[in-house]
Amino acid sequence: ISKYMQLFETKDAGVQNQNNNERRKSKVCFHTYKKDATDWIFHKLNTSIDLNNKKLWNFDLERYSSIQYTEYNNANSHYDWHIDLLDEPDGVRKLTISILLDDDFIGGDFKCDFLCRESSVIPLKKGDAIIFPSFVPHKVDKVTSGCRKSLVAWVLGPDFK
Repeated sequence: ISKYMQLFETKDAGVQNQNNNERRKSKVCFHTYKKDATDWIFHKLNTSIDLNNKKLWNFDLERYSSIQYTEYNNANSHYDWHIDLLDEPDGVRKLTISILLDDDFIGGDFKCDFLCRESSVIPLKKGDAIIFPSFVPHKVDKVTSGCRKSLVAWVLGPDFK
């Protein structure tokens, strides 16, 4: 996945269509489902998404949004506290899956704030994934050395009931 994603040009990431380096500093590119181009990536995600959703949340899920390849590739690259919950034209972001593609960096800890309690560092190694409801606050701490590469996908469904 990492080799494939590196074939595409990345651009400065924004925060809801705004460039804001104080809240977010990284490079991204987005991909949608394309038969024979990216379907293999989405297929790899399906089993984990389905298994965890049935076991933990049982959300009504319909389709993926896009997948985002992200590089935190210089000192102070980060993404401050945020949630991924967003109304999109095809539904509401309900689940987020984040996969660490490389672990040759320093800093860049992934943190979640489950149940409005003290934030927790989620230890991730190359190839590890975390799946969580898109309304859970999370962040990526500043990378101080190296390049943190990740893949994030969102799964959509109808409005929460």
